[in-house]
Amino acid sequence: MLERQLHLRNKIEQLDFNQVIHDFKEPDPLGDRIGGFWTSTYSETFGCEYLHSGKIFKPYAHVYNGYVFQVNPTVNVFCVSSQEDEYILKEKYNYDFNQLAKRFDCIHVTSDYVRYIRKNRIESNFLFWTCDCTWWFNIEGLQLIEVLDGESIKKFAEVNFIK
Repeated sequence: MLERQLHLRNKIEQLDFNQVIHDFKEPDPLGDRIGGFWTSTYSETFGCEYLHSGKIFKPYAHVYNGYVFQVNPTVNVFCVSSQEDEYILKEKYNYDFNQLAKRFDCIHVTSDYVRYIRKNRIESNFLFWTCDCTWWFNIEGLQLIEVLDGESIKKFAEVNFIK
């Protein structure tokens, strides 16, 4: 089961689940994925790994709002935490996330796996995923429980995060 999840979004953009695209693509494993909704596991200490992954310029972290979600325990998660998990994704789904979305609500890639493939230079479609993250195909299992303002996100960004 997934723990609470944090979604970061620039303050000028409204959080609107009606705008979530339900066509999931990874046109280039080195590029951005299209569709769905992204979160990272929430920590009351440092926010989330995504905030510290280099994707957000920390001096401007205050321009983000954070949305903390409780995950319904019935959510069906495809978790990638090992090469075996990735092998199943490749062999059974051919990295086709639309096919995966027919059976699972999301794909969660653990930070331990991301670090493992980078450290050991393992060939992987997740090599350019930078941290613990969850790509949601079905958002019905998420319940918004807290909205964090930019100052809260800034404080998280100032925490010395070492994983």
